[in-house]
Amino acid sequence: RVMLADAAIIVFTSGSTGRSKGVVLSHKAFARKLEAIDSKLGFSTETRALLVLQISFVFGIWVTLLSLLKGGRLLLQPRFDALPVLEMLAKQHITDAAFVPTMLRRFLSLDRAISEPLTACIKLDRILSGGEPLGPALSRQIRDFLPKTGLADIYGLTETCSSDFF
Repeated sequence: RVMLADAAIIVFTSGSTGRSKGVVLSHKAFARKLEAIDSKLGFSTETRALLVLQISFVFGIWVTLLSLLKGGRLLLQPRFDALPVLEMLAKQHITDAAFVPTMLRRFLSLDRAISEPLTACIKLDRILSGGEPLGPALSRQIRDFLPKTGLADIYGLTETCSSDFF
């Protein structure tokens, strides 16, 4: 119970053991982590973030909180389906979109005759990628797929509220 005295959030992770466990983050640690992430990414009132990640996933938690904390807008999609998400990116001005690399691979697997007209319309400022390694090959493919879009490759541990390396 002492561990919960200053608990801001408990995030569940399987980590490397495969056994689910709750990670307790204190108010101070969580607030400082959000400040550190924002110092790298600069969320603002102009932010229009698309979130298709689970909001119980630490990556989804901080994207949600920073978008709202900074007065931006958060657009939630209940599930990831590559074509409808690509259509949404083409039709709405989204500044930031959070994806795991598996989702990015799914975009690349779409028929080019369908995806190319959509990608030509996308004005996405940046993709936030995390949750698994992006790798240089996928990074290059995404940069070719959306050449005007920045790509933030983010690594971290759930135990530290993720986002330790950008």
